[in-house]
Amino acid sequence: MLWRTRGIGLGGIGTKVTLTAGLALLTVAVGQPSINWPSDPAEVVVMVDLSPSTRGATFREPDRLQQRLTDLLGDRPFRLYYFASVPETATIPPTGQPLPDLPADRTTFTPPATADAVLAFTDGQFTLPSVAAPIFPIVDPALDQTIDARVASLAIRDDSLHAGVTNTGPPASLDWLGLSPSATTTVASGQYVINAPIPADAMTVGVRINSTDRWPENDTMLITSPPPAELQRWWIGESSPNAPWVSLSARSLPTEPARMLKAATIVLNNVPADALSPAQLAALDIYVRQAGGTVVLLGGDRAFAAGGYRGTALDALSPLASDPPTPTIEWTILTDASGSMAADAPGGGTRFNATVNAVRAALRGLPQADFVTIGSFARDVRWWSTGRPVSETVATFAVPVDLVPNGPTNLSAAIDAITNGVGVQQTRQIVLITDGGAEPLDVPTVSERLKASGSTLSVLAIGTGPASESLRQIASATGGSSLTETDVTQWQQAASQLARSVTPDRLERTPVALRFSDVLSPMGRATTSGPWNRTWLRTNATLAASALTDTAEPMAAWWNVGAGRVASIAFAVDSTIATDVAQRLSIPPSDPRFAVTWQDEPAGVRVTIDATDSDGQPLNGLAPVLSLSGYHPVPQTAPGRYEFALTAPREPTIALVMLDGQPLARRAFSGHYPAEFAAIGNDYATLRTLAARTGGRVIWPNESQRLDLPRRTRSTSIAGLFAMCGAVALAVGLVAWRRR
Repeated sequence: MLWRTRGIGLGGIGTKVTLTAGLALLTVAVGQPSINWPSDPAEVVVMVDLSPSTRGATFREPDRLQQRLTDLLGDRPFRLYYFASVPETATIPPTGQPLPDLPADRTTFTPPATADAVLAFTDGQFTLPSVAAPIFPIVDPALDQTIDARVASLAIRDDSLHAGVTNTGPPASLDWLGLSPSATTTVASGQYVINAPIPADAMTVGVRINSTDRWPENDTMLITSPPPAELQRWWIGESSPNAPWVSLSARSLPTEPARMLKAATIVLNNVPADALSPAQLAALDIYVRQAGGTVVLLGGDRAFAAGGYRGTALDALSPLASDPPTPTIEWTILTDASGSMAADAPGGGTRFNATVNAVRAALRGLPQADFVTIGSFARDVRWWSTGRPVSETVATFAVPVDLVPNGPTNLSAAIDAITNGVGVQQTRQIVLITDGGAEPLDVPTVSERLKASGSTLSVLAIGTGPASESLRQIASATGGSSLTETDVTQWQQAASQLARSVTPDRLERTPVALRFSDVLSPMGRATTSGPWNRTWLRTNATLAASALTDTAEPMAAWWNVGAGRVASIAFAVDSTIATDVAQRLSIPPSDPRFAVTWQDEPAGVRVTIDATDSDGQPLNGLAPVLSLSGYHPVPQTAPGRYEFALTAPREPTIALVMLDGQPLARRAFSGHYPAEFAAIGNDYATLRTLAARTGGRVIWPNESQRLDLPRRTRSTSIAGLFAMCGAVALAVGLVAWRRR
């Protein structure tokens, strides 16, 4: 009995174990267990770096690249990419020249996301990527023996130019640029800093290494001298005042905006527009709009309309317009389109093409609100544009596409069209451009007809044909002007000069009393002592002085233009008044609460702003903006500190830091060579980190055996097996339980 009782007990325990095991197996099955084992990698990617920094690498030679891949991969399939910035699928050329550069200012290494293993032929001169696949950088010994002489850095400190030089090759000569007298230095192999004194008047300076290596892009670097600690005031024009003004002639005004950064204020004292070259006018515009400079325009008999400002950068900058905003004159411009205009002109094109450019030049010199009609004449008159504002005509100027110069010069038809009002409204001023290749006109008859129609004739004689003298006499009789210019290359300038001579100069010579207002109100009243200019206040400009007359003509005004400011004084003033105006209207060159520092290197530009109040407490929550290759908010990085970095500019430019629209600091930057050329040769730190971070390893030049690449893990579910075993265990357990 005792044995039987114990047997039954043991059987019950076995049944319970079986049932428990079955339940456990089913529970595991619910968790979807799987088993993993390695298999061959399904996606091997080979990436070949063809960025400029790898020039001279052996992997750029197709045969050697193919052999290296055969050694490392055998017959294992792979996908090939060339890369510099964006990977490009490629095949290996069978033979031939080394693989060429792919353009890149900075190498970007981005393996495909589907890769299971990546072999990278590269020098490692890039920022580490975010990748998951194992990377195997393959070291190229040729990139350990690069010969490169480069300018690594350039800085100005203590009135000296400091150049950091790296030379891994033979001695090379180095030229100092922008220094007077120029000098040449020999730079031996090694890394060091050399320096040279900078003349006080130097602006853009730099160095150039004369080497014959594979990377000429990094042989030269230029830098612009920073503005002086105390900015100057420049006086351009006559009646030069004493210090603190620096007197310059119009001819000596710089053509480079960066050179103007030495000045906080530039005064143009009665300077005509044609005294400044197009390059000077363009630089002045940049100085105001982008660099936050201040310009003061002073009036007189050679300023505003009398100085030919209309249609120029000076007129666009001025808060006082040289002409009224409503039309006062109707203009007609007629140009010769006869057969003689089909002849070739020096420098290319035809004489007719040259007259078309002269018409454009004349248009730019007319009051922009006036109405103008343009046409040409040969046997008949053909109108190109009729009765439209000058500003619209300039913007949409075009010659009829089917117009070909041919036929005789029929001046009578042109005069008839003008005096009879064909195609025009009531014409007042007529500008005729012709070589005079026609019969002389009846001077008394034509003159009377023109005067009866209320018209004045002015002539640009571009030849000395039979009708030229009669046209000159008619112009004189009707109160117009005449100008002869047979040099085709000077026709545009002559047309501008003629337009200027027949447009109103808006110059008044009767003295007038005036009162200053706005920020100039402390200056009280004054009376003009010379000629003054009739001008018109522009929209959004602030009136700063007006005449004490019934019409209260505007005599002074100012406005902000871009980051800068322009003030206009429409009368001749002495240096005392000009100095007072400059002091009151100039934008302060700096704010003592803000310390702005710049870091300027080939890899990038960084601006740092430290802002503190008068008690030294940090100023937080500000929103400064950096203007450099666009507008960039400068974020706060610490109490009272704001920082921003971006790619170094490739072309010379001006950087400006602004707060609430007001300039805090400005800096001129010269173009840098791309960061791609800032370091040449294998970067072993990047190669090792790249391999370690991704689970790969660095492949050295002496390794030629087939790589044991990581295998892709294959996963197979075993949930079904667990479920089946669990079900069997439960069934066995239940059967045993019932037999009890």
